Amino acid sequence: MVHGGTEVGGDMDVGTPTHRVERVHALALHHANKFLTDRNRRVFERAGGLLGFSRIILGADMDSYCQSAAAELKTPNLHQIITFADAAYPRFLKEIDHAPFALYTKGKQNLLSRPTVSIVGTREPSALGRIAAASLARHFVQEGYVIVSGIARGIDSIAHHAALKAGGATIAVLPNGFNHLYPLENRDIYVAAGDNPHLLLISEYEPHAKPQKHHFVRRNRIIAGLSHLTVFVEGGLKSGGMITVNHALNYGREVAALSHIDLTQNSGGERLIEEGALNLSSIAFADYNLRVFAAPASPNFCP
Repeated sequence: MVHGGTEVGGDMDVGTPTHRVERVHALALHHANKFLTDRNRRVFERAGGLLGFSRIILGADMDSYCQSAAAELKTPNLHQIITFADAAYPRFLKEIDHAPFALYTKGKQNLLSRPTVSIVGTREPSALGRIAAASLARHFVQEGYVIVSGIARGIDSIAHHAALKAGGATIAVLPNGFNHLYPLENRDIYVAAGDNPHLLLISEYEPHAKPQKHHFVRRNRIIAGLSHLTVFVEGGLKSGGMITVNHALNYGREVAALSHIDLTQNSGGERLIEEGALNLSSIAFADYNLRVFAAPASPNFCP
């Protein structure tokens, strides 16, 4: 039987025979669209581990799911698979509700072991929002953090590119598989992921999966789950970035936001600061304020 001892190949060090079997079961659970919910954590503990949990949750379908998972793990791919059984699985992500049992990755997996900060916000930022996103990405890179975001246009895209431009690293959480370059404006990130040592793409979706509306909402929990701090740069009260922030708060993580009169799309950020979020305005706008105050006086100015 496949789940009983088939040696699974793959694209990473899969360790002992027991570990190889656990990888199969973890990916089988992922194929079955199962997650580590609060309820399932209790079942997991009672089952004594991953194999017992898999038998309970998958039941009579376990063998077929394990056969499919084993076949996928044997197939040479340009991507890698991290399962819940692997040491490379992100520690912070294991703690969240609806943690995935597997992640598809492309790029440098070791970025997942480094300290991370998640930066999120609107797809339509103001001019100052764009400046703030780049400034914060540079700041956290200089402090030794990897920047996590969701590869959407706007704040996400700015944060990814600013981190790389500053010589830092970034992790892009996708709402689709690697074979679909969405959005096309970030095609350069997809293309560079195989060779750039400072870049990692991760997705809970198989490479052929197209982006679906519900994928974007599901992705947000992973963006929040990867980091101890989520920074909301700019956005409305009902924006996708606020969904990410709410996940972070539910996980007991730190949340930060900004306040400035020129952040014209920032009702969400203002509300967060009112409710006690960390205020990173002094960091985000330091360069901007220096330029404003250093600007030469108008030649027509009369004292």
